[in-house]
Amino acid sequence: MIAGRVTASAVQRQVRHVVPVPTASATGLVGLAYAQVADEMRLVIPPAMMHSPSHASLAAYWMLVRESLMVSGAADRASKEAAAAAVSVATICQYCVDMHSVSMYELSGEH
Repeated sequence: MIAGRVTASAVQRQVRHVVPVPTASATGLVGLAYAQVADEMRLVIPPAMMHSPSHASLAAYWMLVRESLMVSGAADRASKEAAAAAVSVATICQYCVDMHSVSMYELSGEH
């Protein structure tokens, strides 16, 4: 999967000041969070890996991201991804721009 390779290289380039828990050796709360992230996002995304050294921070990060993007509510997922992409542009996070743009494209059904 291309996204997996891009993400793996992004983690190596962007996470410099913490040592992420490798996906293959994740256990306990980190393993559970990684499994849910991979199931719902198709891969363990770099921001989740960045929070992995602190199990509580990873759980809190994933809860906030998951609840805001994945849970149904007043806005559909595509609209949420569009808003997230716009915020990513404003905060100058190229990784987030790329990932939210890809998600918007995939949700459009035009593969």
